Amino acid sequence: MDTSIVLTPANNAEIPTREIVHAADQSTMVLIPAGEFVMGRNDMPPELGESPAHQVYLDAFYIDKYEVTNAQY
Repeated sequence: MDTSIVLTPANNAEIPTREIVHAADQSTMVLIPAGEFVMGRNDMPPELGESPAHQVYLDAFYIDKYEVTNAQY
C-alpha cells in the first residue's frame, strides 16, 4: 500500500511526502524530505550545549509514524 499526502508549512509551500507500509508487520513509515533547519539557540549558556544556533542539512529519511511497542521491538 502506498499513499501520498501533502504537508503545508507556515510559508504555504507544498512539501510532498509519502508513507510506506512494511509487509511483515504492517508498520507505517513516513518520508521526511531533505532540507535545512536551525539547530540550537543563541540565548543559552555555551556549557548547556545548545549554542550557537546554526543551519543543519539532513538528507531525506523514513521514520515510523507511530511509536514502536515493546512487542514490536
